[in-house]
Amino acid sequence: MASVKGLGVVFGVSSTAITIAGAASASDFKITGQSFAKEAETVMVKDKDGETKGMVVYDPRDVLGLTVYPHGSSLANAKTANSLPDIGDKCVIADSDDSDIAGTYVVTSSAKSKSNTDVTSFDVEATKYSTDISTTISS
Repeated sequence: MASVKGLGVVFGVSSTAITIAGAASASDFKITGQSFAKEAETVMVKDKDGETKGMVVYDPRDVLGLTVYPHGSSLANAKTANSLPDIGDKCVIADSDDSDIAGTYVVTSSAKSKSNTDVTSFDVEATKYSTDISTTISS
């Protein structure tokens, strides 16, 4: 664990748990990187001369990027965990140190990287909307 000296800074990844419905269990992913962005749709309101006079902001959402690697207590378990989350899977992030990141998201993209010099890793993007849409509606 890092020791912070001289100046108080936020260091490292603070999320303590990740659960993705339909994918490997939370204990099968180790988070090694995070990115976070706030996004929304916008409409610029212009006057007759084309000058911007206002803006309409709607459909706000939080977009979370995760870099994780699958693992297990054995090679067989690691191979079982080596399955990308599906688009639309519910993703729950626990993070007591960062209230921006903690919450319930929906997986919007996932990619796998392999190399002959590194462990397999996943890049997962998940989106949190102002209304929780992570629950699957039954027919």
